[in-house]
Amino acid sequence: MKKLLLASLIVLLGCTANPSVLQETQTPHTPPTQTNPPEPEPQTSVKIISYNILFGGGILPEWYENIDKRFHRDRTPELLAYFKSLDPDIIVLQEAWGWNEPGNSMTAHFAEQLGLPNYYVASVPEYANIAILTRYEILEVESLYGHLGFEDIIRARLQTPDGNPLNLFALHLHPFDDEIRTCELSRIVEELEPYRHERTLLLGDLNFQINLVDGRVAPETLFMQGAGLDLILRDSTLNRDHLWIPETAAPWKIRSWFELPDGANNLSDHMPIGALFDFYAYDASTSGNNAADAGYLFPDFLIRDIGSPHVIAQIGFEDSCDNRRWFPDEVKTRFANDTYIMPSNGDEWGWVNFPGLINPGEGVLFQFKARPDSEFYFFLEDGEWDTDNFREVGFYFNEQLAQPYQWVGKEYLWVPLSESVTIEPQEYYWLSIVFNHDGNIFGYLQSEKAVFPALSFEFQTGKNENPRDWALRIASVRGVVTLDEFIRFSFPPNQ
Repeated sequence: MKKLLLASLIVLLGCTANPSVLQETQTPHTPPTQTNPPEPEPQTSVKIISYNILFGGGILPEWYENIDKRFHRDRTPELLAYFKSLDPDIIVLQEAWGWNEPGNSMTAHFAEQLGLPNYYVASVPEYANIAILTRYEILEVESLYGHLGFEDIIRARLQTPDGNPLNLFALHLHPFDDEIRTCELSRIVEELEPYRHERTLLLGDLNFQINLVDGRVAPETLFMQGAGLDLILRDSTLNRDHLWIPETAAPWKIRSWFELPDGANNLSDHMPIGALFDFYAYDASTSGNNAADAGYLFPDFLIRDIGSPHVIAQIGFEDSCDNRRWFPDEVKTRFANDTYIMPSNGDEWGWVNFPGLINPGEGVLFQFKARPDSEFYFFLEDGEWDTDNFREVGFYFNEQLAQPYQWVGKEYLWVPLSESVTIEPQEYYWLSIVFNHDGNIFGYLQSEKAVFPALSFEFQTGKNENPRDWALRIASVRGVVTLDEFIRFSFPPNQ
């Protein structure tokens, strides 16, 4: 067994942040002996581990061609035995690929075997899932994938035994581009802001080394330090798995806790990080509240139909960080005058595949205009292309005509959902597609100058549909389409 030495992991001197230390005192009329008072007892202690288990721990053989041969096996029994030996309170996993498949939930199996009954898996189209398993009640949990674009982030708020919450930001950042990672981190820091004075940990596979190979401090490290975050742990091999804590976080201490697994080099290409945290009493009145809604002014037709939408993500195309996060492969010339421009000459279609899946209780809103000769589609797509379960529903625009449509099945069966209407060239329109809580999909098209939608449709998905499959696409056949705003939102049921 390779011992996980605390000295190789702990970066801060003294291993404390905001330590609760009683001052030395001396009572009058007593002998001049002075002793240090005992330190306060921790309110609660928490054992936490984070581990990138590499392609789902080997449960998907179809991915073996992407990894070294020493990992070509189902490694989950070894992982389970390792976690059992540690008896953690919280496990954070990266690359839990395939761990939440219907009828075959590896997450549920691990939760039952480890006595960690509360869990959450954030699934993304690239399958690089993040999972949290814990013995503590999950008070709040959300995937921030819709906010960030390429990679996934979980924000979770757990109820620890002393009654105070513990906030976790579980991360798996972009693997190749330091500029995109820094942009992702800037958005994460915004999300973290309300929790700076509470018990708050930011951990996972951050995919950057603290120092570059030439000895310079990495730009992401400089950003984190400038944002008031302290590096507490990092792995001793790849140096890409970290744990950070806000400088102003509630008092804590850290202790060494676990050893590396036997044959660690053959279990994953990452090493786990973690520790035993002692958390102390703090003044909860200094804690912030959850971040408020962005207060976006939605068009009246959405307010009338769905009630109170809540912004998940908002892109105005004026922020270069947003543009890089959401459109990492696009050339910068596509972003001009705070808009996103989609040209196409008819020979080669232009495509935008938006990150994140549209789930029940969510919708999207676009503000756009088009040149008179343009042909393009806004749509949701589900199922596998060229199969009977393929479906597509949305709006089709050809020159100045707009029409809702559906495409169901293997054959090209293009079915209009309503009559077409004429749109004015170079005039801005609102377009919204809404996935209702009952599984049906609604669409709206309205001029910015109008009071009521010019077009609307309802598409019934059926009772046996898998809501996780719907993805958002835009296809430009010819002409020029200009996007001025993109909003992704959620809304409460029973509206």
